[in-house]
Amino acid sequence: MPSGALHIPIRALAGIAAVAALSLAGALDYSQFLSEYSRSADQFQIGAQEARFHDALGALPAGGAVGYVSDVPSRDAQGQAMLGAAQYALAPRILMPLQQGGNANWVVGSFARPNEAPRVAAERGLSIVSDYGNGVVLFRKEPRR
Repeated sequence: MPSGALHIPIRALAGIAAVAALSLAGALDYSQFLSEYSRSADQFQIGAQEARFHDALGALPAGGAVGYVSDVPSRDAQGQAMLGAAQYALAPRILMPLQQGGNANWVVGSFARPNEAPRVAAERGLSIVSDYGNGVVLFRKEPRR
């Protein structure tokens, strides 16, 4: 054996090969996980809600509580998802559903059926300030007489 040659025991080589094989298998498994995750990462389209509420965001006060109303009951899963998405998109404002005693002057509406906004406004004593489309409506509470 030449004097400069490195002698590595066979057990060490086997261990290194096993670690390399396990690392490669882990990397391939992780790569598969990432490709599956990227296809379903935002299945509820929460990221799209930021764009949906963007124009309303600029019209609201910078902080504090804002009322929230929808044509989908918040006790339903879809209603909870819609409220959560609106809260996320409009943060740091706090959304207070009107049915839970929210009494803010500004009210954001998120509608699955946008044509319901005028009916909801009439029932709740709200006036429509702006309809931003895609089910997003900004209301103002009408003063009590």
